[in-house]
Amino acid sequence: MSEQYWRDRYGLPPRLDEKPSPKPRSARRRWRMPWTSAAESRPPAARLLDSVASKRGFVLKLGVLLFAAIWIAGGGMVLASYMWNAPIGGASAQSAAAAVDVDQEGGLARLFASRSRDALLSDNAAANEAALIALRGYILTGSDGFRTEWQRNVDLFEASQNAIIKNSQGWTDGRQLLQLTEFRRTSEELLAEEQVLASIVGTPNRFPGLRLYDEEVAPAFDEAVRLCDVMLQSVMTSNWPDSASSVDALARLRGDVRTMRAGLALYLRSRATTMPIEVEAAYESFQNSGSVLSTLRVKARPGDQAKYDRLSALIQSTDKQLQQILALKRTSRWDYADYAFRQKVLLLSEKISATLGEWRAES
Repeated sequence: MSEQYWRDRYGLPPRLDEKPSPKPRSARRRWRMPWTSAAESRPPAARLLDSVASKRGFVLKLGVLLFAAIWIAGGGMVLASYMWNAPIGGASAQSAAAAVDVDQEGGLARLFASRSRDALLSDNAAANEAALIALRGYILTGSDGFRTEWQRNVDLFEASQNAIIKNSQGWTDGRQLLQLTEFRRTSEELLAEEQVLASIVGTPNRFPGLRLYDEEVAPAFDEAVRLCDVMLQSVMTSNWPDSASSVDALARLRGDVRTMRAGLALYLRSRATTMPIEVEAAYESFQNSGSVLSTLRVKARPGDQAKYDRLSALIQSTDKQLQQILALKRTSRWDYADYAFRQKVLLLSEKISATLGEWRAES
């Protein structure tokens, strides 16, 4: 087939070096050309694909649109599946609350407004248990995620309890109405204890003994070391008889204070219940240093005697504080958050659960 045939077929202009043929094509030839061409003999679907493939921009746009349509359709199916399969029992109030804007005024109240008495009792029990678990997780890890989960379940607990109180207007059992008063008081006490615990996690107030050490004892140790340095310089520049023994006594006291300063900071922050041997030996020597300082004071210059008096007072006051701290370290009250959770929050929560379980069994 000539080049001119293909130019005529696709409507291209004639070559510049050739003149177009004035002779028109016969109708018979124009009708038979499409069928005699190898390209045109392909199936219509193949010709359509070839045409689309040649337009890359169109294909790209079409692919993006199809992907977006599938994504939206898939998300809708997942959401519909979740809503269809969501339980509607008592403990499901937490799942239902996830779809409610908690910050919206009255959102939780509307959530529990239409629920039955049995459902409200189940909701309150589930929120109580979930808040307890989340608070324990927050105490153990200090994670903000646990704190958020605890606060969310506290809101559910309060909202479901308010709904129970409103529902109690139709109760006919006088004993249960009396129990409701105690139930409300216990709930208020529980929430107050939980709020205290949540507020001290991650703060020095969680370990009162450690806070006393950091704020009172550690600065006293630092001052004692400075006083020992000053008095050592004074003794070494004086003409005391047997000054070597005095220097040795002050140097040992300074070493004991430094050993305690470093060792106690680690011991009090650990889970150990027994002091390291070297720290215990330094503490015993520290306690017996009062008589040594009294002997040295007599030999000191009049201007230095006040420094010995100050060091002796520091040792006495620090020893009293250390005895309190170390005694507290050996008890369960050292970690007050853990202690209050076990001794207060857990007992109050179990009391509430017992009352709710009794009401549910009688309904």
